[in-house]
Amino acid sequence: LVHIYHTCGAEGFHGSRRGTNVAAQATAITVSQ
Repeated sequence: LVHIYHTCGAEGFHGSRRGTNVAAQATAITVSQ
């Protein structure tokens, strides 16, 4: 899960606003678990 989260985060920060939103959602899901 950490590897997938890290990948999503990297793509989110370097991607468009939509990617950032996905990264934010991934962060929320990771924190919840």
